[in-house]
Amino acid sequence: MVLELAPETPRKHFRREFDRGMVEADVKVAQSLFNMATSGNNVAAAIFWMKSRAGWREKNSLEITDKDGTPPLPTKFTVQFASPDGRVSDRPPGDGEAADID
Repeated sequence: MVLELAPETPRKHFRREFDRGMVEADVKVAQSLFNMATSGNNVAAAIFWMKSRAGWREKNSLEITDKDGTPPLPTKFTVQFASPDGRVSDRPPGDGEAADID
């Protein structure tokens, strides 16, 4: 049997059941992730857990130095933005004033 219903109809009449089903699914996935993360056999699950629950993050950094290993002297420069139609501006589209970087 096939029912031809607008998507809003079941949502309107069974909202509580849909909401409960989503919560139950989230709990089941969370339990599974917790079990994988704490079993010691799934490093990816443990890393995900630590990033999302314990505030861990990955940090990439780039250090630029002169040939002698010292930081280069600050250089002042201006950034210009080019739009697809070829116009050039010192402000990014939809943003405030451009800033000089020291």
